[in-house]
Amino acid sequence: MKQRLLFMRLAMVGMALLMAFSAFAAPKGKTLLYRSLSDFVLMYPTASEPEDGKKVAEYFARVIEKKFDVKLEVVSDSLRHSQPEIMLGQTDRGLSQRFYDAPHTLYDYAVHTDGRNIALCGGGAWALEKSFRLLLAALDSPAGVGRDFSPSGSIQGEYLFPRADSCNLRLLTQNVWRYDGDTIPKWWRMRRKDCRNAFRANGYADVVTAYRPDVIALQEYSPKMKALLEPVLTAQGYVKAFNDSLQHNFTPIYYLADKFDVVRVDVETLLPPEFNTGMNTVTSAILRFKKSKRMVAILNTQLWNHFDKDKKGSNFAKVDQVKQIVATADSLKRGFDIPYIVCGDLSSTLSMLPAKQLMAASYVPAVWKSPSKDFRSGYHECSLKNGYSRAQRFKDAPKGMNAVSHIFIGNIKEADRTLKVQGFGRIMPEFVLPLSPFAPCYADLWVR
Repeated sequence: MKQRLLFMRLAMVGMALLMAFSAFAAPKGKTLLYRSLSDFVLMYPTASEPEDGKKVAEYFARVIEKKFDVKLEVVSDSLRHSQPEIMLGQTDRGLSQRFYDAPHTLYDYAVHTDGRNIALCGGGAWALEKSFRLLLAALDSPAGVGRDFSPSGSIQGEYLFPRADSCNLRLLTQNVWRYDGDTIPKWWRMRRKDCRNAFRANGYADVVTAYRPDVIALQEYSPKMKALLEPVLTAQGYVKAFNDSLQHNFTPIYYLADKFDVVRVDVETLLPPEFNTGMNTVTSAILRFKKSKRMVAILNTQLWNHFDKDKKGSNFAKVDQVKQIVATADSLKRGFDIPYIVCGDLSSTLSMLPAKQLMAASYVPAVWKSPSKDFRSGYHECSLKNGYSRAQRFKDAPKGMNAVSHIFIGNIKEADRTLKVQGFGRIMPEFVLPLSPFAPCYADLWVR
């Protein structure tokens, strides 16, 4: 009897010690796989380009630090260590490879755990970010993230990038790169890649779905691309501002029919004719919000796309084309004292004469007015002969000086009162690179 009581007392003491130890050892703050979040490292694949690997991991680390006040070390998968890992993308770890070795699409995502580590996987950058956002949401829950956390699915057809606060106009501009051929060039064929219109039209449609702009301004928009892309845009509620049944418009403006009415639209051919490929036009549209009745003018253009080294007189020809665009805007201002936006492919960096001419007319780059500064050039390698890569034709520069696709805000004396830039960005996930040499860019605006 005494022996039994002794065992019972020892058991009770042991239980009390265990409970005390558990309380002492319990992870503080957010928990991941029953460990403290701060125990983990963020791991990226060494084989990826920095924009798809290290920079993504550093961005995720900043988000985690801001949200949970936990600073995680960012490491490559070439490092062997003793800490548990949050793996991002296609690392060399078996837990990551479970997803990438299986059939998957650009839009598929999944999260895998082995009880100690966690792998965030995605067929593309957007799908990977989806798995990361799901992890953040789970970490923010009272229970944290347990060993049974394993969401998976597809982001196809999802609206992924909500606009900035107070934004009532999201404008997206894109040079869709005119290649109307039916053959796949050698570089692309050897890598099992496609650059024909059908493939690229699907990619542009994915960008529109993910960002859901109110207005879309396109350049180099050939009749063949129109035949493929316009039905998709129409199905999503977009209407073209200019009826080009008699005259094809290479610089069209599409808008959401349930949000705007068209007050006026014109298309002009840019001069002089010897510096025009046939695609160099300016489309001007005055749109009126259905609810507020406010109006905004959008001028979408593509200038002559060569420089003096290609054809003498090209630079000053583009300056003359900018003067023509400004004159068009000025003629509209006489009847409409509203905010003006000039966007498109100027074939000119901000340090070159054509862009300087536009700024001299009191137009300001939207990126300079935006609280979010995306100064990337967005003008990368993508050609029939050399294929595509992230290699920048014009390297990134301070203040976005080396970009060639732009959004400018005009009527600047009134702009601070009637229009405010809430956000600006260039869209450069890996799947966008083979679509065009020009990354799409967008501005979130508040027309007031």
